[in-house]
Amino acid sequence: MRYISLPAVCMILASCGGPQKQPTDIASLPKLNESTLYNRDSVLYVYDANRDVKSQLADKQFLKAIELYRNKKDAQGSLALFKAAIFAQPQAKTYYEMGNALSDVASAQSDDGERTAWLNYALDAYRIAEALNYKPLSKLLFNKACIYARMDDTEEAIPALVAAIELGYDNINNIYKDKDLANLRRWGIDSRITKALEGASDPDKLQWNLYYHEFAALKFPVQLDIPYAQNIRNNELGYDFERFVAEMRDEKFSRETGSMFYRVGIVRNTDSVKTLVYAVQDVMMNEDTPPYYFMASYSNTGKLIDKILVAGHQKLESPFAIATIQESGDFAIKYFELVYEKDPAENGYTDNKVLEQKELNKELYTIASDGHFVKRSTELGMLTK
Repeated sequence: MRYISLPAVCMILASCGGPQKQPTDIASLPKLNESTLYNRDSVLYVYDANRDVKSQLADKQFLKAIELYRNKKDAQGSLALFKAAIFAQPQAKTYYEMGNALSDVASAQSDDGERTAWLNYALDAYRIAEALNYKPLSKLLFNKACIYARMDDTEEAIPALVAAIELGYDNINNIYKDKDLANLRRWGIDSRITKALEGASDPDKLQWNLYYHEFAALKFPVQLDIPYAQNIRNNELGYDFERFVAEMRDEKFSRETGSMFYRVGIVRNTDSVKTLVYAVQDVMMNEDTPPYYFMASYSNTGKLIDKILVAGHQKLESPFAIATIQESGDFAIKYFELVYEKDPAENGYTDNKVLEQKELNKELYTIASDGHFVKRSTELGMLTK
């Protein structure tokens, strides 16, 4: 077992060199309230002021709201939690999901006036999510089209639906069967919609392209360590991509557990293979839990070829991995036993210093031409130290 000194720990885990930016006290930043919840200028101002920090409270409230809304089917009850998440820190995903909940609340209203009022709230939420650059935009525009159609506003519904299709909305079956679009179908599918559908003959490919284009090329070499998490905190990956991220399908929302997903970047891009890195962060049990990173190779149609956990750890008792990825497709994974100042299981990770790390072993891999991850021997010298 190899022991590394504290200065070396700093180099790997905390980037000690040079002046460090002092952390911002999130409590001192401007916040939204009931009166500014749907005010676009106010939301953008607060969002910009909060963009350099990450509110764990906002993420926790969001996941609690999702648990209530999706799993317990309580759209009305989830609204207070969505608002609490927004008041802690406005985020596109929260406004989008709150728009969905507001739309469902509208469906439960028997009075036409009440139903229209709730639909307008949903539109307000979607507009803010769009202003905050929610992705995939196609799904948001489809939902807006549904609301406009329910309000019998075809002047707005048709352009929104056409834009959704052109931007990659892939559930073509919904266009012909979704009850929310009944008013559009009643008068026949508009020619603008038909024309847009002509370019959407392969829904599977559209969905894959939406997912893949969420990622940007990485700048090499890349070291996936604890400080790297600062680079991904604004790169959240929506739950609409669960087809390509198995951890999303496995995720069980609850008040005790919950995960956020982040796009990291593209490692390899050929005509036949796309190799991506995405991250998962458990945010409910402990604040500031380090994310863990998967490298995954897909075919050009989005079929998973191979996947490997390259950095972080899914369980506290497991070794902590740090990955170094080269432009050639070679990557090294070093495994460590971390010694914290306080037990993370009891005290979390906030203000909990890493006192020492013990290097356990190192593994070398390369990405084969077919996308599989092939383990290499250390004697080959394929990787830089």
